Amino acid sequence: DVGFGVVASNSIDLIVVRKFYPKGSLRDEIYGVDEPQASYSSKYPKAKKGTPLTAEKIRNYGRQILEAMVVLRKKGITCYNLSTS
Repeated sequence: DVGFGVVASNSIDLIVVRKFYPKGSLRDEIYGVDEPQASYSSKYPKAKKGTPLTAEKIRNYGRQILEAMVVLRKKGITCYNLSTS
């Protein structure tokens, strides 16, 4: 599956296409979700607490995110919003 979204910025439209990651999102990992395609409310009930990531996972994800942001910046694309989902 491929997900996509359209973001308007200064009258320029940017289409973001990303491949579905079968293990789910970073938020799914934090919340220990077994079925990433389940509905939002069933994956993240209000009473459920997330589990902290290890320092190694935080380093790895952080580096990947920063490297992606550098590449986008070099192409003239600025990231204003990052989220775990």
